[in-house]
Amino acid sequence: MTSLVREIPAAPSAIALMHFSNRLTFETDCSDVYGSQQACEVDFVLVDTRAR
Repeated sequence: MTSLVREIPAAPSAIALMHFSNRLTFETDCSDVYGSQQACEVDFVLVDTRAR
């Protein structure tokens, strides 16, 4: 019996690399934002899109 985790096969490495590389176009890591704020290097607009 296959688990729910393995029900959908993993993407090939090239496609996974493209997917995660493209995410960086639209998103950033929260630790990078925090580091920039702590260093007073805030040259960006931070938009919080979390739902209430």
